[in-house]
Amino acid sequence: MAKIISIHSCRAGTGQSNLLANLALSVAQLGYRVGILDPDGQAPGIHAVFGVDNDRIDQDWNNDLQDNGSITADLLETKLFLPYDRGHIALMGGGVRLPNCHVQAKDIARLLHQGYCIDRLNQGFLQLAQRLHLDYLLIDTPPGLGEETLFFLGLSNILLLILRLNQQDFQGLAVTVDIAHKLGIPKILLVANQVQTTLDPATIQQQLEQTYQEAVAGVLPFCEDMLLLASNGLFCLKYPAHPLTLKIQTIAQNLIDLELPSRAIAPTSCKTSATGTMAQKPGLNMAELVNLPVAQRQLASWMMRKGPITLAEAAKHINQAEVDVQTTLGILIEQGFVEASTHADETYYQIRIAPKRGSSIGKNLWDL
Repeated sequence: MAKIISIHSCRAGTGQSNLLANLALSVAQLGYRVGILDPDGQAPGIHAVFGVDNDRIDQDWNNDLQDNGSITADLLETKLFLPYDRGHIALMGGGVRLPNCHVQAKDIARLLHQGYCIDRLNQGFLQLAQRLHLDYLLIDTPPGLGEETLFFLGLSNILLLILRLNQQDFQGLAVTVDIAHKLGIPKILLVANQVQTTLDPATIQQQLEQTYQEAVAGVLPFCEDMLLLASNGLFCLKYPAHPLTLKIQTIAQNLIDLELPSRAIAPTSCKTSATGTMAQKPGLNMAELVNLPVAQRQLASWMMRKGPITLAEAAKHINQAEVDVQTTLGILIEQGFVEASTHADETYYQIRIAPKRGSSIGKNLWDL
């Protein structure tokens, strides 16, 4: 089963796509088959780093993925796979149609609003990895925390969060880590990128781990050579002996060494107790979130980011009458997804999240 790794940033401009491309290269060079999915259908950027045309590649993939046959070994030497030393990289953009569910990655946000079976979407990604015989699938997620991003994060075995050392990234990272915990992602890792060379990497790693209680996979320095390359090629290929290349390769090796259970997202359901009453659900998980009706899903997604809210705040945010919002909240409460509490004569509503499926891997693995 392929490991699904989402690489994500709170904001654009962190060097996320370049880092993903070079991590994929480093993994492939060790003899693995790596898929890269850039779900941005409007302005995909990962293909430029590899010097290939996005539309042509997507068309080629769709011609073969929609065939009932499997991807054969012969295709490893064709334009569908890019060979790097002992491994291969499969580049896919937002125009690639997922097998089994016949939907383009760029359409996922629209489908989440209109309604779509999460099982079929999930099976589409799993079948994609299986038919391509992938060892790893790396997803270049859109910045921020929109519904499309939440979907990709919810599929992940590993979440690699990229940040720069500024206040906006610090605040955004805190929210993202909290959301990632709520989604039950098995392993969350931090990478500080474009760090001033005058700062001590060990001190930065210690401070980040103490602040966010997550392992730091790497502290990567600002590199003028990377800047001058301007996404026109793979840095680790052009500068194989560069100190930055060695740090990226170390992160890649540590990702390979991680032993994680396969991530499976499946809807939970209420069970009937011996007394005939319905047992309360343990809380909301990702599969249930994306399968909620539009009004409930939009409200629940906002509440996950916001925390405890009042009825008035919810009504203002979604621009609906309080009586309608109260009805929606009541339904979510009945399903066990929201709980209400009273403080200082004010009622507050908060999302109940299903228990996290954690990992027992120690942080000392990431001492670089």
